[in-house]
Amino acid sequence: MKAALLVAAGCVLAAGADTLFVAPAPQRCVFHLHTPKCAGTFVWRFLKGRFCADEARICGRDALRPPPACACVVNPITKDEAVLGAIRRGAYAFASSHSRAPFKSSTACALAVWFREPLARVRSHYGYFKYKKHRNLTSLADLYKRGTPPHWVSNQQWALLLPAKKVSGSRAPSDGEIRAATREVTGLAFVGLVEDMETSLCVFAAAYLPAHARDLCDRATHAKRENVAVAARAAADDARERDLVRKYNRYDAALYDAARAEFARRKEVHEAEAIR
Repeated sequence: MKAALLVAAGCVLAAGADTLFVAPAPQRCVFHLHTPKCAGTFVWRFLKGRFCADEARICGRDALRPPPACACVVNPITKDEAVLGAIRRGAYAFASSHSRAPFKSSTACALAVWFREPLARVRSHYGYFKYKKHRNLTSLADLYKRGTPPHWVSNQQWALLLPAKKVSGSRAPSDGEIRAATREVTGLAFVGLVEDMETSLCVFAAAYLPAHARDLCDRATHAKRENVAVAARAAADDARERDLVRKYNRYDAALYDAARAEFARRKEVHEAEAIR
């Protein structure tokens, strides 16, 4: 029972249940790794007000200051040592970033990551550039024909979560690489899935925003997702395109499989505890 409660709250039992990774307590900092097209803008906008009720203390990249002036920060890419030191100490309540770099090896914050099925993520990113940014793009297939395709079409989820092990191209991960990625995923304080945002937000709230748990769970189904880009126009099923995306995202596919398995395990514990 105790182990089940710990897992539901964001703690992770290792294989054999001999060791325990304990996530930071709810009052501690949460670092959201914003992987493009994994509902990151939605997550930031939906959660920032729950962590920081005072809007004046929610700061963007152009207005970064150490606490207490800022308590929630987005895209904290800076050379300001005062801000970087506050990040590494876990002095901010909530931070969202496209990179793990500002945090280096700090464990002061709970690392929260949402994952997305790779084909859907790449198609959404293509739709974002083509229809929202109005880039002159003809097809995903044409992008893969380039000598060096843009980084966002190949294994971007892997590249951001495991930045020291960036990969691109069409090769498949080795068994050792898959095991390393699985360990990284199971060691995360929080694992969410874009495809099950309602459950993701409920589990997140239980661990890090208990005062808002009812609100987040009740509103999750009706919440408008922002910036999960115009996927409908970009997702016409093309067998050749689908095969190419999968060919060039084999690392992301393996990572997503690990995330989905870990999410299912934590979801089962969360639901079992919810009915007790």
